[in-house]
Amino acid sequence: MFKDIIKNLKVVGYVIKFCPAFVISTIICIICSTISSLAKVYLVRDIINSVDESITLNLSFQDSFDAILKILIIYIAIIFVCNLFLSFHNNYLDGKYSTIYVFKIQQMMFRKAHDIDFEDFDNPEFYDMYSRALRDGTWRGFRVYRDFANFVSSIINVFALGTFIVINDPILIIVVLISAISRILIANQVNINNHKLDKEIEIDRRMYGYVNRIFYQQRFASEIKTTPISSLLIEKCNEAQKEMDKKYIETNKKNTILNSISKIISNIFEHGGMYFYLGYSLIQGLINVSSFSSMFTAATQFSTNFYETASFFNKVKMNSMYIDYFLDYMSYKPKLERIGTKDLDEEFESLEFKDVTFKYPNTDFYALDNINLKINKGDKLALV
Repeated sequence: MFKDIIKNLKVVGYVIKFCPAFVISTIICIICSTISSLAKVYLVRDIINSVDESITLNLSFQDSFDAILKILIIYIAIIFVCNLFLSFHNNYLDGKYSTIYVFKIQQMMFRKAHDIDFEDFDNPEFYDMYSRALRDGTWRGFRVYRDFANFVSSIINVFALGTFIVINDPILIIVVLISAISRILIANQVNINNHKLDKEIEIDRRMYGYVNRIFYQQRFASEIKTTPISSLLIEKCNEAQKEMDKKYIETNKKNTILNSISKIISNIFEHGGMYFYLGYSLIQGLINVSSFSSMFTAATQFSTNFYETASFFNKVKMNSMYIDYFLDYMSYKPKLERIGTKDLDEEFESLEFKDVTFKYPNTDFYALDNINLKINKGDKLALV
């Protein structure tokens, strides 16, 4: 797990490098999320306490209304401001900076492609890694960054809400933890199923995409109209689609069962357990109505945040499966094309080769044999 976290942090480093302003916004967002969560809990508690106090002291309707209105204005203002910034961050800044990140990381990956040896493109295993890296590498980093930001926000909320619950009734946390841990284990298995599916359909997905690109490009229109290639391509496309559909259905059947179990645990065991326990405590006189309401609100939010916190480690493991492709690609070292080479000065007047001999690895045939050649600046030359 430690190695997986390090891999994820390496990718997060690119987001911090390319989008530093978004990192500052994220920190503010985390603070707002914590304040909003606590404000919702204390709002419920203080409103009910105010109503109880009004009844106990036999206050007039106007005095009771003014007291409740004051509480509402204070807490709703806090929640409104926090949620306004959260909405601005999640709906505007997130989209803006994810676009910036994708563009910059894509340019970096394109530059890296210049280092790849031609012979590696003929290696199916390498090409699978290469295509996955280019497909996932552009957006995966921002997803990983979001996961880390949500983890920090959730763990702070867990600490704040957990402290509130423990002070009032620590037994309630046990019900929440059992439910959350069960759902996390199920989510982990769903992620494993999805990753296995993604690997199994890689070749079929490439074939399907390749065929679609041919039919949509104008330069292939004449071949499609005048040759049998269209029938062959449609057949290959249908074969790839059927194979993908078959594997999708198999995986979705498994995941549907797992997700149904997770919903049952969340809606029946967790919420039902909390209602039963708090209701019993209320009937026995162990807590009052305000404690019942605020504790249920706090426990519900605690459950959501604890689930997010613990799920983070599943996400780290899941992301690392894809990050491996990206990191392997970015750490690629050419075996041939850049050995003993250096960048040329743009001001050079000519290039001269004297007695140059060269052959590719694992072959006895010399591609170049004692070549003497001089190329002046501006000349165009092809070696066939």
